[in-house]
Amino acid sequence: MRRVLCALLALGALVACDGGGPAVPRRSTTPAQTPAPPTGTGPTTPARAVRLPGITVVADLSDPVVRWRPSIFVPFGDADDEVGALLKKRLASIPIVPPSFAVGSDGSVWLIDLVKRRVVHYAPDGRFLGAVGGLEFDRFSPYPQDLGFFGGRLELVEHVHSTLQSNLRSVGARIGPRRRVHVASEQLVVGHLVPPQTDVLGRVTGTAGSDGTPVPGGGTAGDFLIDPTTGSARRTDGIRLEDGTALTILPRLVDEGQTLAIRHVSGVAVSQRMLHVRVVPGDGEDTRLPSEVAWETDCALPHGFASFAELAPTKLTDATRYGGGQWLLEYFDDGEPLVWERLPDSPLDAADIYRHIAEGLDGHVYLMVAEPDGMQIYRRPGPALT
Repeated sequence: MRRVLCALLALGALVACDGGGPAVPRRSTTPAQTPAPPTGTGPTTPARAVRLPGITVVADLSDPVVRWRPSIFVPFGDADDEVGALLKKRLASIPIVPPSFAVGSDGSVWLIDLVKRRVVHYAPDGRFLGAVGGLEFDRFSPYPQDLGFFGGRLELVEHVHSTLQSNLRSVGARIGPRRRVHVASEQLVVGHLVPPQTDVLGRVTGTAGSDGTPVPGGGTAGDFLIDPTTGSARRTDGIRLEDGTALTILPRLVDEGQTLAIRHVSGVAVSQRMLHVRVVPGDGEDTRLPSEVAWETDCALPHGFASFAELAPTKLTDATRYGGGQWLLEYFDDGEPLVWERLPDSPLDAADIYRHIAEGLDGHVYLMVAEPDGMQIYRRPGPALT
């Protein structure tokens, strides 16, 4: 299911650093500094975007992975304090594991446990704190997909494949009733939540057929603020930053997905920067490898966003020889510093995961990786974001 949705998305988001703080890309062909536009308030009708110098980041497939600090390991199993998983081909065509997670202000972790139809809660030291039941997990029911904190509330989004819409449900002492996500009378399909925000921010995929193919004429897509009490939505310029401006990744793929557009809106001023990924084998080889880059927007930051990128060489011989990899892009409103670093790969590379990166309400950034025997959650090294 996720693979179909991801094919429709042109999203992106992640964050990483090694040791202390963010790092400037190892090889960037242009300066990352963005001219500061005048500050404005609230969404406006965007003017024609000013094109800023582009940036090229290099994905060196021989690079080592960034070291993140292990935070919590949640084992697979039948016990109450373990999460469910379907890993055998006879049970599921791709591994079914917890698809999403969120981190509270105390550093405790919440995960969607699809197989056991619940949301589970773990303390920062890994102790099981409890579970909230009431989810459904079958092909005839809405599919629990993502969750995140918004203003202290934990919200869950589920996708309804049969009617091409999404619902929001609050998570507290129980799983709350469904609120259909819509703008005016149009139903929306939410591909991702992008927490933390004071409002519910969703990346909307647009209308698609039941088999995942786009309906002629397309449909609504982009960033939307969603009222969590009613599900009603309105279009926004992107992720709202602390200074009132907005950043977004334009929802389209260009040049095999190796190029994306980052737009910054501040009042009536709009700037746009193209970011290109150059994939090379490394180890002395600098030849460009044609590759597909799948972007997923995972979390908003106080002054930017974090995106998760999955690389795959398009030629079978290149893919077999060099592999691909998972990378983190962290982009800030002034364009600098820019983080572009390799993340740990999951041995369960086809696992059905929607959220890899989350910013906790404690200000730290977390990474979730599916291992053969459980879900490993890492915390980004260094101080919390401010």
